[in-house]
This record gives sequence, C-alpha cells and structure tokens, in this order.
Amino acid sequence: AWADYITVDKPLADVIETEGEIIVKTDLPGIKKGDVDVTITEDSVEIKAQFKEEYSEEEVDYVLRERSYGETKRFIKLPGKVKVKEATAKLEDSILTINLPKQEKSKFKVEIS
Repeated sequence: AWADYITVDKPLADVIETEGEIIVKTDLPGIKKGDVDVTITEDSVEIKAQFKEEYSEEEVDYVLRERSYGETKRFIKLPGKVKVKEATAKLEDSILTINLPKQEKSKFKVEIS
C-alpha cells in the first residue's frame, strides 16, 4: 500500500525563523506538561513525550488502532545558534511552542597592514 512507503518523524514539527528568534512548534495531542521534556543546545532541540494508553489491551479489543502510544523522541537541528538560557516553552491546546532567541553574529574588524 502507498502508506507503507511514507515515513514521518513524530511528533510533527514546524521550525520558523524570524529576524530575532527561531520558533519550534510541535503537535502533542493529549500530552500534559509533566509528560514532555525539552532539551536545548545552542544549535538543536530534543523533544521527548510520553503518550499514555487510554485502555489496557486486556480491557478492550481494538478494531482499528492508528494512534501511537509510549515514548516518542524528536531531534531537530536548528538553522542557527540560539541563546539557550533565554529559551521559553509553553504547551497550549496540544501544541508545544518553543521560542529560541538567536545569538548575535560576531563581527570582527580586521586590520589591514
């Protein structure tokens, strides 16, 4: 089937770059704050989330089961360097938004001899 050939990293994410920051938005349906960890370096973001089972296998018989459960991890390489200690994150309406202020690019004046 056609769907067998599609591979998608989960959770799904958008990376948006503005003049002053990089924004990472991730879909985390059903996740609570305590079930997600965000680790940031100056050039990457790692998101770990724990999707909890609604029913145990013993309680119900699934007729169709497409949603994922268990731990998921996503590593995202950023398009530039960010100020790690100034990063903020919020989880609202099942969307995790991480705001990462960009580092200023260093400029060095070179003496010409």
